[in-house]
Amino acid sequence: MDKKLTTPDVNLLPEDDLESRPGGKFLKWALSWGKKIVVLTELLVVLAFLSRFKLDSDVANFSEEIDRRRTIIIASSDFEKQFLFIQDRIKKAKIITTSPSLVTVYDKMTALIPSGIIISTTSLTPTTLSVQGKGEDSLLTTMVTAFKGSSDFDEVTLETVSKSSADPLVKFTLTATYIPKNS
Repeated sequence: MDKKLTTPDVNLLPEDDLESRPGGKFLKWALSWGKKIVVLTELLVVLAFLSRFKLDSDVANFSEEIDRRRTIIIASSDFEKQFLFIQDRIKKAKIITTSPSLVTVYDKMTALIPSGIIISTTSLTPTTLSVQGKGEDSLLTTMVTAFKGSSDFDEVTLETVSKSSADPLVKFTLTATYIPKNS
């Protein structure tokens, strides 16, 4: 006797209409659309997983590019420092060549100071001068008049004037602005 083994069909869903039972509409929706939502969610997860490989590749490429550029910048930093140093020296040389010589300012200043004036301190820049010294009243007046009358100096000012009983000479500080001549 040969008996055939048959597998029984198992259907967990009731045979009658689902929509007539309580919660049946939700169950029918969950079984039809729920499968689609689960499949779509799994598809999104797989896409996100696969996109991770591309993003990892992009990160590696960007890291290599950053390292390459960093190497270039480090290699050129010495050149840039040297370039900026030379540029600064050129700027200073241009200032020196376009401004009047301190020797010229000094020569013009000493030509206006009478021989009886004793100079203790002189401060010169290409455009200003300051002279400290002492001398007789009449010589100081002659010197101030000479500076004010000179076309080489402007804004002549006696900053300080003092006389002590122990010294017959007047101490002074004179400042003036040098007017360079355009050649």
